[in-house]
Amino acid sequence: MRTSARLAGLLLAALAVDAAPVTFYRDVLPILQENCQSCHRPGEAAPMPFLTYENTRPWAKAIKRAVLTAQMPPWNADPRYGHFRNERKLSAEAIETVAAWVDGGALEGDLKDAPPPVSWRNDWEIEPDKLIALPELPVPARGTVELTDVVVPTGFARDAWISSIEIRPGNRAVVHHVIVSVLPHHADADYGLPHTEQKKRDAEGAATERIPPSDRLRGLVGVEAVYVPGAEPMNYALNGAAMLIPAGSDLLVQIHYTPNGTATTDQTKIGFTFGKQEPAQKFVTVGPTALRDAAHFHIPAGDPNWETHTELVFTADAR
Repeated sequence: MRTSARLAGLLLAALAVDAAPVTFYRDVLPILQENCQSCHRPGEAAPMPFLTYENTRPWAKAIKRAVLTAQMPPWNADPRYGHFRNERKLSAEAIETVAAWVDGGALEGDLKDAPPPVSWRNDWEIEPDKLIALPELPVPARGTVELTDVVVPTGFARDAWISSIEIRPGNRAVVHHVIVSVLPHHADADYGLPHTEQKKRDAEGAATERIPPSDRLRGLVGVEAVYVPGAEPMNYALNGAAMLIPAGSDLLVQIHYTPNGTATTDQTKIGFTFGKQEPAQKFVTVGPTALRDAAHFHIPAGDPNWETHTELVFTADAR
């Protein structure tokens, strides 16, 4: 009888442990630190911080919805078609934890259970051998800012094998993305002058015609580096590769600004590290271009899952 009572007590204790409520400080904050706070903190692109219980709790239901639908963290690659080293996806366990926290009333828990705050870097993650700074550009408080293109010289006197590139916006709160491409040098290049294509748009904001690329964009070699909020530097050396930028090339830098209610400025910088020798593999980029005029890319209001398609055929083996 005594043994039975002891077993019953152990069972009840186990059930009590299993039934422990999910709390913010013990269970949810570590998930936010690892997957969300790179963007959801002051000065970054996300509209709200997730650093404390007080600033996270009002968004609890929205957070649950975003993780259950895989909208957050942002990762657009279809999991049915390969896996990637830099995948930004929550584990099934993390998703279940967030959902259970919200369903259980989004409890705060005990502050002593909280992990230490993350010490976020505010300097370069790479140690640049070469630094190129764009001019300081104005960003209005409101309105739509069309994509801004700026051409800058690399200053490379000889062919350069690039092992990594890091793009550092000066004002991450208003920078949606940055794309860096390589251009053959043009004698008439307007270095440092921002160019925008003022598109004709209909009442719903869709472009009504497709603007052909300007002459200064012809001969584009390829997209070589991309910045989006939370992105890591482009490290080509991971696969023993490097990217070739020919001597005398220019850079085309495309920036998408998103006004946040305060007129401000941004000065984006690009850092490069050089490979010590010619690599075993050459890193190249290729990509399809989808038609984005109103006839091909016009999302009907309220459509929950509208798609457009484009494809690319590789003509040589790649890895």
